Amino acid sequence: MRLVKKRGAVGIGTLIVFIAMVLVAAVAAAVLINTSGYLQQKASSTGRQSTEQVASGINVMQVSGYTPDKNRIDLLAVYVTPNAGSGGIDLTNTKVIIGNDNIQAMLSYPKTGVNLTAPVKVVKDSSGNYYANASQLASTLGIVRYLVTLDNLNNLAAGYINISALQKIGVLKFKLNTAGNATEWIYVEPQYFRYVQGPVDDVFLDGLGVAAQTQFVTGTVNTTTNTITITNKNNINWPGYIWNLLGKDYFGIIVVQDYDHSVTNDHPTLNKGDIVILGINAAKLFGGIPVRTHITGKVVPEFGAPGVIDFTTPSTYTSNVISLQ
Repeated sequence: MRLVKKRGAVGIGTLIVFIAMVLVAAVAAAVLINTSGYLQQKASSTGRQSTEQVASGINVMQVSGYTPDKNRIDLLAVYVTPNAGSGGIDLTNTKVIIGNDNIQAMLSYPKTGVNLTAPVKVVKDSSGNYYANASQLASTLGIVRYLVTLDNLNNLAAGYINISALQKIGVLKFKLNTAGNATEWIYVEPQYFRYVQGPVDDVFLDGLGVAAQTQFVTGTVNTTTNTITITNKNNINWPGYIWNLLGKDYFGIIVVQDYDHSVTNDHPTLNKGDIVILGINAAKLFGGIPVRTHITGKVVPEFGAPGVIDFTTPSTYTSNVISLQ
């Protein structure tokens, strides 16, 4: 009887050890399964990111320049499109790095407006609306050719533009000096100078597209009270893209092709087949680009391969629009 009891005790101990081993093996197997599942998902995610990084990117199709006097190039139009197989490219997070032998600059899409301090003569009508001298305002903003060409305003110096209406619809803000007869500053909101949806007749016109409307008026001005008695009033267009306001830190967007309407003003995203022009104000950036000048740069997206900018300007400028790359 004692031997049987001893054998039973040994059998129970062995069973306990066996069960413990099975439990340990099960726990280890669960850990291995979870770890392998995590690693598989991580590897799959890394593979997708690597594929996206390799396949995505921007292709610079061509670069054109504009010279108003055939001495220096003032404006650059960089045509870009996504690489084949590329994912969406957010242009708000895209940078343009460009330079010559003396200057290396990094440009981005404008997220803030432009503050202008050039004085502009202002008058007021009987309803309390303020009007800025059209010639001075157009010169300050750099849209003289736009107003003359698109709105047929050949008498800018004799007319006034309703800036109260522009402020009311959010195009700009202004502050008057203490005398109330000139602007102290004019602030132009970013959405009214950085973007235009094509087609456009002339890429290098100083203003492009129609973003809003205001009034152009003529009349009799009382210089003592700075008031105007309006005799004629016409609606005029306000551009959505103004080359002069891009400055040296920003590029603008001119949409050439966008079937899915993904390249919007606030969230411009390049998808397959989209083509846009990145506008660069070379006059503000370099003081203009003379002949025989080597320009290099990149259009760098948030992820993916950058587009290459590399050209040398010709020995002479024989036309106003020059193909550079």
